[in-house]
Amino acid sequence: MRILLTISDRDLLKALETLLEADGHTLATAFDGVQALAKIDDAPYDLAVVDDSVSRVEIDTLAADIARSGIPVVLLTGRNVTRGLLEKAMPVSAFLPYPFEPDTLKGVLADVAGKAGRADTFRVGDTAAEPGKFRLRRGQGAEEMTVCVTAKEMDILKAVAAEAALPDNYKDAIKYIGALNTKFGRLGSDRRIAYLPGKGYRLVTDND
Repeated sequence: MRILLTISDRDLLKALETLLEADGHTLATAFDGVQALAKIDDAPYDLAVVDDSVSRVEIDTLAADIARSGIPVVLLTGRNVTRGLLEKAMPVSAFLPYPFEPDTLKGVLADVAGKAGRADTFRVGDTAAEPGKFRLRRGQGAEEMTVCVTAKEMDILKAVAAEAALPDNYKDAIKYIGALNTKFGRLGSDRRIAYLPGKGYRLVTDND
C-alpha cells in the first residue's frame, strides 16, 4: 500500500516508517498538518496514518480534508476511544490508541484498506451503509445527510443487519453500538440497535 504517515514526533515517525517499509509499503511522510495537506494530491494514497497531536492544523480539520480526498484515515491517539469520541463522527476510519504493538498496527491498516476497496453498500431501513466510504447516508439530493463511521462500527452494523453474531466481545462492542445509535439519530432515522433477549442485538424501530 501507499501510505501517508503524518507524525510530529520525528523518532516515532522514523520508527513507523521503517516498520511499514519493511512490511512492503511505500511511505510518504509529513511532520505536521500543513505538510500533510500539501502531499495529499501527490499520489493516490491507499490510506493515511495520522497522530492526533500533529501541529499547525487542527486534527478535525486535517482528518476531514484528507478523508474528503478519498483517503481513509487511521488516527493514532493518546486518548481513550470512548463512546463520546466515537459520537463526534470524525471522518476517521479507525482509532488506534497508544501504546500498540506493531502487529496491531499492521492488522488495523489491512482491515481499513480492505474495507475501503469494497463497494458493498447495504441498506438499513431508509439508510444506506457504505463500507468503502466509511459512512451512513440517508435522503437524496439537497436533503441527503451523511455521518462518518469507523471500520469497527461498520463491522458491527453489518453483523446486526444480517442477524449474525457480533464480531467483537460485548464489553468492547457496546460503546460502538451506542455511537451508531447516536449517528442514526443524527440522520433522522427511526432505526436503532437494541438487545433482544434470546436473539442478541437486532435492528429495531422506534415503534417496536
